[in-house]
Amino acid sequence: MQWPAYVMRVHISRRPLDWASLSWDKLEPLQHDWHGAPISRPLHYKLCIDNSHLWFAAIHQSAPYTHPDAVESTFTPELWKYDLAELFLSNPERNAYLELNLAANGAWWSAEFASARQLNGRCDTPIPGIQTYHKEIPNSGWAAAMAIPLAELKATLGFPENAHACVCSITSSPDQQLATATPLPGDTPDFHQPKHFQKLQIQ
Repeated sequence: MQWPAYVMRVHISRRPLDWASLSWDKLEPLQHDWHGAPISRPLHYKLCIDNSHLWFAAIHQSAPYTHPDAVESTFTPELWKYDLAELFLSNPERNAYLELNLAANGAWWSAEFASARQLNGRCDTPIPGIQTYHKEIPNSGWAAAMAIPLAELKATLGFPENAHACVCSITSSPDQQLATATPLPGDTPDFHQPKHFQKLQIQ
């Protein structure tokens, strides 16, 4: 598909994530769905890095629609069937990329892939050391954050050297609006396109 000019570049902030005062104006919105239609209540996201973790935060101004089996702050498969924020990380010099899912109640999932949709090992083995946080916010919304150990990312991807990423959202379930900050080809939504992930800018 032809991506319009509103598609953003993905970057990481060197400023630590201020979870206590996380607000809309400090995050980037995913304002249009895969086909370019505006999303009335977009998910907002932010990536931050500190000395030990990569932080992935999301806010959505809508009542949470989460997996019925998702236990608070617990590793849970198939979160993508419901509302969530997604982060994909890759290194083009390595035959691997990571998918990380984050739901409204802090439930999360991770998997390592050797190539597009080809798992590198088992999908029920989580990345060690991930922690999540979540809270309700005014106007029936939610906020969640995931802290991913840099040591694990370095071991898998050599992170942050030559790091590429794709930030995505699935909202308005069960109808599902899919959005991405990274230009990806195809008329049918497909986030698993590591060859098209964008190089991360650390600012």
